[in-house]
Amino acid sequence: MESQSYVITDEQGVMRAGKSRVMLDSIIAGFEQGHSPETIQQQYPALSLEEVYGAIAWYLAHISETGGIPWNRGNPNLGTSARCA
Repeated sequence: MESQSYVITDEQGVMRAGKSRVMLDSIIAGFEQGHSPETIQQQYPALSLEEVYGAIAWYLAHISETGGIPWNRGNPNLGTSARCA
């Protein structure tokens, strides 16, 4: 089974959630403000609930690498896509 890419970095270096144009920092801002993944998904209907959860999981898994700022554009340590198993 192929793993799903929940976070990608576009050609401008902007981290985006799932296959959408929604910026990762938008999702994480809602999460840090205490919104549930379901509420965040309602704000961004282009994302599935799985993609919202996956983006949050990616954020939590990479928080130490990014100094708590996962949308650190141009961070060569983060590569061009992230996968959650």
